[in-house]
Amino acid sequence: MYLPPHFEETDPSQICKLIDKFPLAILVAQTEQGLVDNHLPLMLQEKQELLDHLALNNGLHQIIPSGKEILAIFRAEDACISLNWYPKKPVHHRHVPT
Repeated sequence: MYLPPHFEETDPSQICKLIDKFPLAILVAQTEQGLVDNHLPLMLQEKQELLDHLALNNGLHQIIPSGKEILAIFRAEDACISLNWYPKKPVHHRHVPT
């Protein structure tokens, strides 16, 4: 994943705050069926482990073996800044959406 250094957060306390405030994660795993993803609320347990309650009807627990590495993506609030908000856009068109 492309992550510019000025957007990277490495402070564990800040990461914990983000997870506590925005617990809905996108869980991504590589399985025999291919990539699977689910939106799941996750909680930090003792600031080390992610804890989740998975519905019995969600087959994720059957297709991801115990101990398999997965990816959890947490997102804070976001927004898009329109190109039209840049005053010099009509002059040189060098701005990109943010």
